[in-house]
Amino acid sequence: MTRTDMSAGPAPHSLTESDLELFDAMQDDPRGPWTEIGRRVGVSPSTVRRQWQRISSQRDAWIVTYLGKGAGVFLSIVEVECTAGAVPQVCAAVRLLPAVLNVYETNGDVDLLLETVTLDVRQLRSVLHAVAQAPGVIRVRSSTGSTVYREASRWRTGALPRTSSAGSEEAAAPNPAQLDRALTVLRELERDGRASPAHLAGVLGMSETHARRYVKALLRQKVLVQRVDMAPGVSEWPHSLALHMSAPAGELAATAAAISGMPGTRLCTATAGGRHNLYAVIWMHGVHEAVEVEARITGSLTVEVLHRSLILHAHKRMGHLIDEHGRDAGLVPWQPPGADGAAAVAEDPAPPSP
Repeated sequence: MTRTDMSAGPAPHSLTESDLELFDAMQDDPRGPWTEIGRRVGVSPSTVRRQWQRISSQRDAWIVTYLGKGAGVFLSIVEVECTAGAVPQVCAAVRLLPAVLNVYETNGDVDLLLETVTLDVRQLRSVLHAVAQAPGVIRVRSSTGSTVYREASRWRTGALPRTSSAGSEEAAAPNPAQLDRALTVLRELERDGRASPAHLAGVLGMSETHARRYVKALLRQKVLVQRVDMAPGVSEWPHSLALHMSAPAGELAATAAAISGMPGTRLCTATAGGRHNLYAVIWMHGVHEAVEVEARITGSLTVEVLHRSLILHAHKRMGHLIDEHGRDAGLVPWQPPGADGAAAVAEDPAPPSP
């Protein structure tokens, strides 16, 4: 199977500097008006809209929407070992599980790393049982994120200066009735991250003004989170390193904060369960950076790397199926897992909204 180039040097990429500026501008506000996005990158609204439509129609970049900490979710990291030769069939099965948002094929001590999002421990158990029952799986281990210090919606390419931010508003997890309505919005924004307020108003049965305010509140309170993803094969960061680490409990927060501040860090979370208490995923320009990244972490922090994995291929990222070239190939919408961890049918990504 085709894989991302594993050579030591940086991989060629097809996203231009202008494309990276657009990526950063949209990462700051994926639903922002084209007038504001165009102002930030220095072009007209019509020009920047056409630029995004070109990139997204090529499936080189796309908007993802997912449940955030404001929804009270559990982020769990699942390590999967497979029988010899069974990795492709296991990937084909587990990537269709709606609560499994990320599926990474790796080297190292495990064959697959999964990242799951569930609303409670019962749902997590259901997902773990479904993964364990996939033909070809011989062992499943899991740990659950206790505090997420950094997640990929905060990652930027550096092509544009960051905008000032007032910080995220903290909120208690919504009650079941509120969550049902939030999940209705999630289903629409998963398919089209820039779905219009008019469309959302029709789905929610409220006025357009109310729908606009409601969606903004969900995003501000981190009940829902949006970000822009890019295909690794067209970017300057085609390689990823996953690290399972152990830090002294008293220094865990400071250690996580330091790792979160590294330029390539996409995810950094404290974990409960297993030998490690810290997990991070770091994007790299080339495989040679893996040693440098680990040396930077262990050389300045009181932390031990217990297990390292190079991510060979992402079969699924934040609910989006990924093809062999790293591009968006369809959507498995998130839904609460049933007793059998039932899978959903993958959908083609919706065309970008104007």
